[in-house]
Amino acid sequence: DEKRLVAERIEHVFRSGTGEVEAEFVGKSGRRTPYYFSGARAEIDGRPCLIGMGIDISARKRAEAALRQSEERLRLFIMQAPV
Repeated sequence: DEKRLVAERIEHVFRSGTGEVEAEFVGKSGRRTPYYFSGARAEIDGRPCLIGMGIDISARKRAEAALRQSEERLRLFIMQAPV
């Protein structure tokens, strides 16, 4: 699914000029790492090209998960608190 999503975003870059997507990168070992990819269309020697970069967002994803867990604990605490 993510390969298709990334391919669609690449097509979008060539149509609109810029694009971005979050997707997991799968290394040779099979390890999955979440990345934020951004790209821009450029013309080099008259040919359309994509210039882009990817940033490992593992720390951000862990922080988001911890925040969701904390919010859920707080919600459960409030629901169980006497009125």
